[in-house]
Amino acid sequence: MASIEFKQICKSYGNISVIKGIDLEIKDGELVVFVGPSGCGKSTLLRLLAGLEEEDSGSMYIGETLVNSIAPKDRNIAMIFQNYALYPHMTVAENIGFGLKLRGMNKKKRARAVDETASLLGLKHLLTKQPRQLSGGQRQRVAMGRAIIRNPEVFLMDEPLSNLDAKLRNQMRIEIRKLQRRLKTTTIFVTHDQIEAMTLADRIVVLNDGKVQQVGAPSKLYSSPVNKFVAGFLGSPSINFIHARRTGDNELTLPDGQCVLLPMDQAQILSDLREVEIGIRPEQINIVKKSDQTAMEKNTITWSSSVSLIESLGSEKLVYSFHGEHEVAIKTTNSNGALEGSNIQLSFSMNNAHLFALNDGRCLSPVAGNA
Repeated sequence: MASIEFKQICKSYGNISVIKGIDLEIKDGELVVFVGPSGCGKSTLLRLLAGLEEEDSGSMYIGETLVNSIAPKDRNIAMIFQNYALYPHMTVAENIGFGLKLRGMNKKKRARAVDETASLLGLKHLLTKQPRQLSGGQRQRVAMGRAIIRNPEVFLMDEPLSNLDAKLRNQMRIEIRKLQRRLKTTTIFVTHDQIEAMTLADRIVVLNDGKVQQVGAPSKLYSSPVNKFVAGFLGSPSINFIHARRTGDNELTLPDGQCVLLPMDQAQILSDLREVEIGIRPEQINIVKKSDQTAMEKNTITWSSSVSLIESLGSEKLVYSFHGEHEVAIKTTNSNGALEGSNIQLSFSMNNAHLFALNDGRCLSPVAGNA
């Protein structure tokens, strides 16, 4: 097993800069997820580590070894792609053991290794089948088996679940997590799906525009984003943003004219900023009865709006309404009788909100930071 380190890695294609001076350390045995929108550089960074692309500058280490000039086949990594890339004319056993065959391992040892790997992945009953006879999930397990059997120092997974349906994705996500915990192999998993990132990772690396935005445990990034991008990217539905102007030392005024008093710790960090954005998670907005509003604190924002849509998730509901012209999402277990088209009362406490600088999107909340 091995740690991984990127030092000031840069990569451009012509005049387009894709990776912009990334520094990152991954601990031995960690499962780290690279997440971000399409084109953010996450797959490029993975391919640079694998040796499939050549960096323009910077250094990459696997353990203590500088791997920049080492051929891909000698980096002791195994890569699992979105495309299973199985040999259609070979059986499951032959696909799993093909890499060992190329390395010259004798047939008896190879068969033993294939059998052990197949047992680990629940594939023993499929060893004589060919890929066309397998489901998508089974094919992905075969692709994983082909990687695992090599006993590499590092697993690299480039959106391996993208071709599966929703149910299979959930199943495979659980299997990958259990398998990584059992093998304790350092793993980098690339995805654009923030739910996969939140459920799989020991730590998440959020990338955007070729730069690392934030690194940390999933719960830390969700509760303490360093900027508006991270706050908006993680969470389903996404965090709600409301523009506000500062009209007093500890007072904000919203577009509807409502004034709210800030907790002192929030007011002190605003410095001389005059305009901010309030970020509030859907689960922190409450649907309240009119009779409850008399008990609201001065740092609570309340407003009335109509319901545009309600989505049922079983134990929870997503209620979509408005604050002025901006649609807001509310995640709740108690919709208080709200119906589509009806008027509802909404509220949230500023104690549960983040403040973001309007000019550069940085989070001003005192809890913001990396894990």
